[in-house]
Amino acid sequence: MLLTLVPLFDENMAVCAYSFFTQRENYLLNPLLLGTAQFDGASQITGLELIQKMGIDTLSQGKEIFVPIGKISIFGDIPEQCDAPHEKIVLLIDNTIPPIEMYVNRLKELKQQGYKLAIRKLAVSDFENYREVLKLMEFLSNRIQRRSLTGQTLQAGTNGS
Repeated sequence: MLLTLVPLFDENMAVCAYSFFTQRENYLLNPLLLGTAQFDGASQITGLELIQKMGIDTLSQGKEIFVPIGKISIFGDIPEQCDAPHEKIVLLIDNTIPPIEMYVNRLKELKQQGYKLAIRKLAVSDFENYREVLKLMEFLSNRIQRRSLTGQTLQAGTNGS
């Protein structure tokens, strides 16, 4: 398992939060894992175990920690997996979680329990479909790009030259 704690910086380059980058299995070294048992423990949220064992203050000096959750793990018993203060854990979803009633209701439950919510990897063209989900989010992370008239992709803030 790979688990990395990545610092997130504010506009003054001060660490304002942390985010987990996780990967359960090393598929490069063990390609056979791609075909078998890949959903074992799917309701367990990688990262919460580390927070539970080490403590949120040890890992992040009391700052928020963004913890990615998936289509299955979102329905896990999150308070049972980690008893850290809910307001310090930001549950991070992406565009793999569809904006359907079942997921929207679960996100509402998690928000009512005191968890903060964030979303990433959502195309601007999907904002309307995700309207109900976006209303629940405290954070939105998107890579902003614009296209020139020639079709060349430009990063935001560049002049195209």
